[in-house]
Amino acid sequence: MYAPPRPVDMFGPDVKGTEVVDRFEAFKQDLQKSIDAPFNPIEIAMRKEGMVPTGDGGARTAAIEELEKSVSPEVLASITPQLDKMKGVEADLAKEWLSNSPLSSGLVAYDLQAPAKYLVPRTTPLVNRTPRTTQGVGTTARFKQILGVSNSGTGGVADISPFFNSETASATSGGVSGLRRPPNISYAAADQAIIFQEQGLTDIVSMKAFYQSQGYENLRQLSQTALLWATKVGEEKSLLYSRGTATGFDGAIAAPTGVSFASNSNPPTGVTGNTANIANLFGYVQANSGRGQSVNSTVATTTTLAAVTGKTSVMTWTDSPGALGYTVYLGTTTGIANAFFAGTTSTNTFTPSFTGGGTGGVPNSGAQPTGSDTSADANGYDGYLTVLSNPAVAGYVARVNGTLSTANPGVEFQTAFQALYNNAGPSGGQSLLADPNVVWIYAGGRVALSDALKTNPTGVGYRLTIDNELANTGVKLGSIVNGLVNEVTGTMVDLEVHPYMPKGCAIVHSETLPIPDSQVSSTVEVRNVVDYTAIEWAPIQMSWDQSTYMLGAPLFYAPVFSGTVLGIAN
Repeated sequence: MYAPPRPVDMFGPDVKGTEVVDRFEAFKQDLQKSIDAPFNPIEIAMRKEGMVPTGDGGARTAAIEELEKSVSPEVLASITPQLDKMKGVEADLAKEWLSNSPLSSGLVAYDLQAPAKYLVPRTTPLVNRTPRTTQGVGTTARFKQILGVSNSGTGGVADISPFFNSETASATSGGVSGLRRPPNISYAAADQAIIFQEQGLTDIVSMKAFYQSQGYENLRQLSQTALLWATKVGEEKSLLYSRGTATGFDGAIAAPTGVSFASNSNPPTGVTGNTANIANLFGYVQANSGRGQSVNSTVATTTTLAAVTGKTSVMTWTDSPGALGYTVYLGTTTGIANAFFAGTTSTNTFTPSFTGGGTGGVPNSGAQPTGSDTSADANGYDGYLTVLSNPAVAGYVARVNGTLSTANPGVEFQTAFQALYNNAGPSGGQSLLADPNVVWIYAGGRVALSDALKTNPTGVGYRLTIDNELANTGVKLGSIVNGLVNEVTGTMVDLEVHPYMPKGCAIVHSETLPIPDSQVSSTVEVRNVVDYTAIEWAPIQMSWDQSTYMLGAPLFYAPVFSGTVLGIAN
C-alpha cells in the first residue's frame, strides 16, 4: 500500500528559532512567486502526469504533444483553449535566429560598393587621329581642288608632249593664234561645299534621384561623364559611316537589284536544310549602311524547294553602290508583311538556314522589313566609309564577295596599294603615287589575315620580332598581323582594328599626301563652327537637364588617295 511521506514540520521542535525565521521568509517568498506566476492548467496537468516543463522550446513542444495523448478526453477538453494559445506562443519561442528568421531578409549588412562600376567601352580612334579645328563659319565649308594638270596623269587631263619648234608659228595663247611658243598646259579643278551639321545628346537627372543617391553616387557628375562619352562615341560612328542627304552628300543607298534563288543545293557546314516540303519561298534584300537599311528589293521567288527536304537555295543579287552589307528576309507567302528576318551577309550572296518556326524551318517571327529607307539621315553628313566607298570620288573601291586569300595572304590590299599608286580614280589610270599609311579593318578580318599567314607562310614575306627582354624568358605563343608592307613603295602600312567597323569592310587610308606643297597637311579634317560644348539648362522642372552640342563636318580634301575593300566574308 502506498504511504505518502510525512510532511516536514518547518516549525517543529527540532528547528532552531533562527531557522524558523529563515524558513518562514523563504516560504513567504515562494508563496508570493506562486501568486505572481501561478501554474496554468496545462502545467498542472503536465505535472500530474510527471512531465515537468522546461525552458527548452523543443522540449515544451514535445511535452505538449505527450500531454494531449495521455490525459483523459474530459481534461483535454477543459484545457484545449489554453493549449492552443500555448502552441502559438511555443511556435514563436521555438524559432532560433536564422538567416531568414525572424525577418525573411535577415538582419544582415548590405555590402554595396560605391560608386557604380562603369563597364562601358569608349574608344574613339578616328576622333583621336583626325585633325579638328574651330575655324568654320557660317553654314558651309568651301574649298577648291586642283585635280590635275597636263602630264600629271591625274584629273583626266591628257598628256602633251613638250617638244616644239620655235621657228614655227603653231601655238595659240590668250586667244591669239600663230604664236611661236611651246604648247599650253591644261587643268582640271573642282569646287567643294560641305554643309555643317549639328550633333548632340541630352541626359536628365531628376532631383529625387539625385538626392536619394547622395552618399553613394553623384548622379549629376555621372550624367555629365556618360553624356561626354556617349557624344564622342556617337561622333566616332558618325565619322566612320554616317550618310547625309543634303546637297553634296551621297544620300540613300539604292535597293539591291537582280535578286534571285539558285536551284536546290546541299547545305554547307553550319547551315540547316529545309525540313518539309515548301511550295514557294519568297525573299527580300535590303542594303545596309552603318545607321540603317535601304528600301526593299523586288521580291525573289523560288518553287524549286517544292517536294524537296533537306535542301537549301542560295540567293544572289547585284551589289548596291555604297552598301556595307545586306539583310535578308524570307517568307512562304508573298509580301513584306509575311517576310521575317533570316540573316545578314557582307557579300552579295546568302544561303538560308532553315531553323525558323514556319513550314520547313522558314522564319515566321522576328523583325520584318520596313517600307521606308533608313540608310541615310537628313541631318547627317558623309563619313569615311560613305565617301571612300563611292567609286565616283574614291581612289579605289573593290568588293571581294568572298573570303580573303589564303594562297597569297594580303593580296587584296596589295592590289589596293598598287591601284592607288598608278591606277586610281573613278575611271582608273590616275598616277597619284599614293602611299597609304593605315588600313582600318574589322576584328574578323585581322584574324583571317593572321590565320592565313600562319597556315600558309610559304612565299609570303613577313618579319618576326622578338624583344630582347623576352630572349631569356621564352616567346609567347601566337602571332598577329600588325602591318602590311606596301610592295609598291616598300613602306610599312599599319593594320588597325576599328571597334565599330562593320563586318566585311576595310579602309585603305592615306592620312597625308606624298606632295610637299599640296597645301593639305591632312587629307581629312573635322572643321567645326562649334566644337564639343556642354550645356546645363536652367531648371524648369524638378530635374537637372544637360546637353552636348557640336556644329561641323568632316572635309575630305583628297579622297582619291584612299579607298575601301568591301564584301569580305571572313
